This record gives sequence, structure tokens and C-alpha cells, in this order.
Amino acid sequence: MSSEVPIHKRKFFQILTNVLKVGLTLFIIWSIFRKMDLGEVLSSLTSQPWWLLAAILLLSVIRHGGQFLVWGYSLRINPLYEPNWKEILTSYMISQPLRFAIPGAIGMMGKILYITNSSLLATGLCYAIERYLVIWSIWCFAAVSGFFYFTQIQLWIRIIAVSAVILGPLWIYLFMGAKHKWKHLQEHYLTYAPAIIGIQIAISLIAYLQYWLLLQRVMPIGYGETVMRMSMTHFSISIPITWAGLGLRESFAIHFLSEAGFKALEAVTATLTLFLIQDVLFALIGAIFFLKAKKIVDLQKHALH
Repeated sequence: MSSEVPIHKRKFFQILTNVLKVGLTLFIIWSIFRKMDLGEVLSSLTSQPWWLLAAILLLSVIRHGGQFLVWGYSLRINPLYEPNWKEILTSYMISQPLRFAIPGAIGMMGKILYITNSSLLATGLCYAIERYLVIWSIWCFAAVSGFFYFTQIQLWIRIIAVSAVILGPLWIYLFMGAKHKWKHLQEHYLTYAPAIIGIQIAISLIAYLQYWLLLQRVMPIGYGETVMRMSMTHFSISIPITWAGLGLRESFAIHFLSEAGFKALEAVTATLTLFLIQDVLFALIGAIFFLKAKKIVDLQKHALH
């Protein structure tokens, strides 16, 4: 007797999971904004000076450019892949609106259907490596910040936790070696992983610079303190229980920034401003690519050797 779950049941559980995530997102947003004047929030968002918004937008363009390079380098971990940068750009831009299709940004995986590769499995594996290293960079900054923030936790526990996170890229290398059919990827992983890691760290630092610019307008705060508090806030993005991290990120920001003297409205204004520019704006641009692009299907049936 097959233990495989019937398709209709899998679809039901998938729909139920998405409904729960959307519901949780809406509940968190409601719990945050029910104590605020929505008119005041809107006024705070629209009162940002043009030069600040222009600076945030420019830094977002740089961040997306870096993330585009990360996706391209991740695909090249497969030695059979022949780079097509126009195709890589199209698939990357398509992933921006797709991240809103399913709560938890799972929809971003759809970009693998727009890449010509040796197999769909190969593209999927490269995508998995890319997403792991993106999440790793978030965890890495959060872990280091948590090491200095949560001083009530015993030192040896904090050292083990930080070390385990920092060594994350090594676990990927060892994981590849565990399966014979993936062992040939290790050499290319060693070639491109350092560049991917370096770019991801730079992207994170730019993100914290954006937050620093937004917060500095309200009251003085050091860049180092911004990195510490917003890196722990950004950890919420890696928890796939809300839509694009919306609501959960704001809750974390209110908690960590309140200790630095920021009001809830000021914390939410900073996170929502960056969310609208970094995520929503580029999702709208990506939607244009999505409408024009066609899925790649010619080489998808071959398996990665």
C-alpha cells in the first residue's frame, strides 16, 4: 500500500497552510496598528524628505544588483550550466513579485522555471544553495549581535551558537560530499561560494545603512547599534510564517528599537519605508518581466548526474 499523500489532500493542506500564514500576517499587522493612528502612520511615511527616499532607492538598486549577481554565481555552481545573464536577470526580477504569491516567500522558487540549465533539478539545487546562503547571512549577523545582546545566556552556549552559524557555508560543502551524484559540485562551490558570501555580507551592511539613514533622521543612533538591533530584527524575515515578513518584522523592530528610545510609530515607519521601496516597488517592476517572460521547458526533463 502506497504511503504517498493523495494530490487533493496535499493541495488542501497547502491551501490551509497559506490561509493560516495570511491570517497570522493580518493578525500581527492588526495587533500592531490597532494601537496607532493609521492617519499618523501614513503621514509619517509620506513626510520623508525626497533626498532620503532617493538615497534609500539608490541603495536598494545596489542591493538588488548584488542579489542578482548572487543568483548568477549560484547557478554557476553547476559545472554544466552555461551563463545567460539576460535570462538570469529576467528570472531574478520575476522572483520579486513571486515572493508575494505565497506567504513565506516560497513563491520565489518559481524563478527556476525561467532558466535554461542541464536540468530542473540542477537549477533547483542551485536555488536551494542561494537561499541557504541568503538566510545564512541574516542568521550570521543576528547571531553575532545576539552574542553581545543576550549576555544573560551562558558564554559557552553563545560561543557554540555563533560558531555553528558562522560555519554554515562549510555544512553545505560537506552536505554535497555526502551524495556521490553531488560530489562534482564541490569544486565549483569552492570557486563561487566566497564571492556569494562576500556579496551577501555587503548587501546586509547596505541594508543596515538604509535603516541607519531612516532612524538617524528621527534621533541620533550609531551605525554599530543600528546593525545590532536591526540584524536581530531582520532575523524575523527568515521565519516563514507571514507574508514577506510583514508584521513580524515590525513587531521585532518595535521591541529592539524601543530600548534605543524609538517610539513604535518611528520603528514601523522605518521598516515600512524600506519594505515599500526594497520589496514592493521592485515587485511591481518584476511583474512587467513576469508578464513578458516565457517558462523554459526544453531541458527540464534531464536529471543532474
